[in-house]
Amino acid sequence: MNEVCDSLSIARASLSLQSARPLCALALLTDVEHAMPGTPQLPPAEALELTPLRLSEALLPDIRLLAMLSATLRANLEAAPTPVRLTDASDWLAARIAVLGLTHVLVTPAQLPELDEANRRLQALAQRFDLSVSPASPVLLPAVLPAEVGVLRGWCAAEPAASGRGAGLVDASRRVHRAARRRLAGLFTALGLAAD
Repeated sequence: MNEVCDSLSIARASLSLQSARPLCALALLTDVEHAMPGTPQLPPAEALELTPLRLSEALLPDIRLLAMLSATLRANLEAAPTPVRLTDASDWLAARIAVLGLTHVLVTPAQLPELDEANRRLQALAQRFDLSVSPASPVLLPAVLPAEVGVLRGWCAAEPAASGRGAGLVDASRRVHRAARRRLAGLFTALGLAAD
């Protein structure tokens, strides 16, 4: 995997998203990770209305499961006390990429190292559990524009019926949850969990 280091080449590549299938834009309200004390207030769900596929992380429990799994794979929990916060932003991003099947993620130049680390952790999960997941490519948000707090924007190559395109936030999140469970069934089997 090549590390992302040249913002100019990324910006050029971001001008046209390339995919063998049509891409579906999505906005994820990251309402699980940001529910912790001391985190900024989330935008209202109405802020996502212009995006065809709107999702709530609270309705996608597999994101939390994969973020925790990613963190525990690299933590030595027997050598030291468990830290207060086990996961970090890269664990959460890796989990979101896997569960949502993201091919592209909107990032600022400052977030490029986080995306690199998330892709590395995603690869570690894929190797450990024999998953068929791909790293996400960056779509660069101009440095003059701030990143949205509490919202992840990205693109996935998904069929409209499976993605929940055009549905409300709750219905779309439930459909994406079911599709992710089918796509990641091998992981849930390896963990001894039922893939509903």
